Amino acid sequence: MNAERLGPASDHTAALTERLAAAELQLRTVPGRLVGSDLADLLHEAQLALQIPPADRLQQILGAIITSSDDAILSTNLDGIVTSWNIGAQTLFGYSADEMVGQSLARLMTAEKPDEHVHLLAQIARGQNVRHYETSRRRKDGSTIIVSITMSPIFDSQGDVIGVSKISRDMTEFRRTQSSLMDAITLEQRARADAEALQKRLTFLLEASSILASTPNYQQRLEQLTELVVPTIADWCAVDVIDSKQMLHRVAVKHIDPHKSDLLFHFLERFPPLPNRSMGILSTAHTGKATLIQNAEHLRQVVGDDAERLAMVESIGLTSLIIVPLLAFERVLGVLTIATTGETPLFQPADLEMMLNLASRSAQLIENAQLYEQAQQLNAELETRVRERTAQLEATNQALEAFSYSVSHDLRTPLRAIDGFARMVIRDYGGLLPDDGQRRLNVIRDNAQQMGVLIDDLLRFSRLNRLPLSRQTVNMTDLVQHALDNLSSEHQNRQVDFIIEPLPDASGDPILLLQVLVNLLSNAIKYTRPRDRAQIVIGYLPATATTTGTYFIRDNGVGFDMQYSDKLFGVFQRLHHAEAFEGTGVGLAIVQRVIQRHGGQVWATAEPDRGATFFFTLEGKVNHES
Repeated sequence: MNAERLGPASDHTAALTERLAAAELQLRTVPGRLVGSDLADLLHEAQLALQIPPADRLQQILGAIITSSDDAILSTNLDGIVTSWNIGAQTLFGYSADEMVGQSLARLMTAEKPDEHVHLLAQIARGQNVRHYETSRRRKDGSTIIVSITMSPIFDSQGDVIGVSKISRDMTEFRRTQSSLMDAITLEQRARADAEALQKRLTFLLEASSILASTPNYQQRLEQLTELVVPTIADWCAVDVIDSKQMLHRVAVKHIDPHKSDLLFHFLERFPPLPNRSMGILSTAHTGKATLIQNAEHLRQVVGDDAERLAMVESIGLTSLIIVPLLAFERVLGVLTIATTGETPLFQPADLEMMLNLASRSAQLIENAQLYEQAQQLNAELETRVRERTAQLEATNQALEAFSYSVSHDLRTPLRAIDGFARMVIRDYGGLLPDDGQRRLNVIRDNAQQMGVLIDDLLRFSRLNRLPLSRQTVNMTDLVQHALDNLSSEHQNRQVDFIIEPLPDASGDPILLLQVLVNLLSNAIKYTRPRDRAQIVIGYLPATATTTGTYFIRDNGVGFDMQYSDKLFGVFQRLHHAEAFEGTGVGLAIVQRVIQRHGGQVWATAEPDRGATFFFTLEGKVNHES
């Protein structure tokens, strides 16, 4: 028996020597290591071969393999006591050879598998190999690692098992990477499933939207809608609308079993909704709150305990339920109900969200249909009102034109006469008048001239709505410079720093926008007059996800109290005394009218004695109160 196991000594030793030499060459020339199972086979054969009087060369090669391997290579007796321990074992487990030789492998066992090595040694004692057995081991520092173990029996010259050769390879990082990969695959699969479900819901909502917009007959469209819902989403569907008597009236149903659609349609007639229930179609109709029911206990609360009602519900089928209000402008118009009977999976929160979306669209359909009926009834009256309002508007415009003509000619003429005669009196008779008389004549002139300016501003303000809006691309930087050139005389002999930040082009009427800039810059120049060195910044705030692009003009002037900001853009409204700052109170009203004609918005922020900032947009609205 032993002779058969060992074979011819010389032939076996020569072949083994050749293989070990090749292994040594690989260890010396190729970065890496032998595969654990191959190395175990080689060591096992070397052990057999070395029972024959070994050559020194054979022993050297075998030692080189064990020493150079990155894997943990060790041997034990059949009781698990370590008899050899290479550098790879020290690296892997943290124990040196001095610490492990003569010690039991139990030191490496984890708390979860304290006797695992005993079972493996028993298997080896029976002459069986253990290949690529993956398990966990405890290192010297207390940490746990994952290892792949290959174990082979060591035979004596009689062929009896006297020990174990063992190779352990660290699989911790590999398994960690594998686990991360599996997690990534799981997440990808979940994301794919979510995307497919989302695509299904979007497709459903698109088809539903197409149905709801297909015909003016809303009851017909609701019936088509139930046919889409069943069986795509649910096993049955019902739509109830609140009628003029504030009662629920069933207008459309669909059941996956056509024979049960009639039962479903007349269910409310036979079994009216139970009152004083926290859940159900009546509760949803009263509160406007949706309901998702996924368990039998809650379903029983909706259905009640009446045996006949329960039998009818059981016949129709009910395993989960969604009830959503048909809500339009915070008014409940009806209820949409869908259910499963066991043919499809129970409803989930995502289904409730989708049905709320569908209910909102359906409610808009019902609301629009009701509004259409009202519009038909009021159409004649509305046309009459339009004609009357048109006539009134035309009359108002004519009166405004007449007023503008009167202001231009009838009021200007006496004002010019008053100013002219006062000027002549001062020129011809000024020397004959006392100082107080000359002062009074100058007051007359100033007021006449101020009235002329006021009339000009009013005329300009009244014409704004009638002037055509000629939109084009406007270079705002050039327009600001043009406005400053027009205002150069207003800040002579003053130190005023104008800071023009980068301004994007705008779409608007350049003439009207120039008027806006002139009025705002003129205000900034006027209200910074008390400052030794005035600073006026013209800038732009880029658009965000919630706001449109905004131009601004900021100064370090006297500012104003924000509690009076509601008067800022009113005609003749002034926040400062005329004795301190001249003006007619029309300039900012003109600014607001021009900006509104461009579809924009104008507002201001300020603090007393800390300056003011005026903002304006040329399209869109922003929330400037937050």
